Amino acid sequence: ERERQRESWCAQPCSSWQRENEIQRICHDNEKTKEIELEALNNKWEQALLQKVGCCFFRLCGAEKKRKERRRKLSTVLPSQNTEMERFRTEMDSILDVLRQLRKQGVRIPV
Repeated sequence: ERERQRESWCAQPCSSWQRENEIQRICHDNEKTKEIELEALNNKWEQALLQKVGCCFFRLCGAEKKRKERRRKLSTVLPSQNTEMERFRTEMDSILDVLRQLRKQGVRIPV
């Protein structure tokens, strides 16, 4: 296309303003072609970026779901463990109280 335009432009005798118009039109066409190519390249990069971001987002969403599930499980398990710990502590306190009473009475307890 461009070669044909160049050949037709060179073959025809024309005035300087016609040549200027022709040169401007060709430059404008070249600029438009570059713009279209850059836009296509930008679209390609944007699609690749969106794909990468999308993959990361879905991975993060999956990790967040796992964290929430783990917290939910812990929230059901922790109260029962807390009550068990409280029972153990009260039992240990009562054992220690008995040991203190025995020590006060003079009983030697091997360590």
